[in-house]
Amino acid sequence: MKKKVPKMTPEHDFTRKQNVLLEKVYQEVKTIGEGHNSIRQEIKQLKGSMENRLDTIEMAVMENSRKIDRVEKKLDTVTTDHKTRLQKLETVR
Repeated sequence: MKKKVPKMTPEHDFTRKQNVLLEKVYQEVKTIGEGHNSIRQEIKQLKGSMENRLDTIEMAVMENSRKIDRVEKKLDTVTTDHKTRLQKLETVR
């Protein structure tokens, strides 16, 4: 026995096309959402990595600042002593 295929009415055809388009839009929105979540996770990981690196840089800068301060103090001492020595040499002459 053959089943009769009902004729497609214009309304039925329009509804079918509309459903196909809606399904396509749904799939595209779902794909965009998945991509968005993936990007969010990647940004979160990069943010954590950058925060760690900045903390390391901050510690290095602080350590270098302390070392520079010590060098400046030593330099001040050396230049002051040098001036004093020169004055003493000049008075001896």
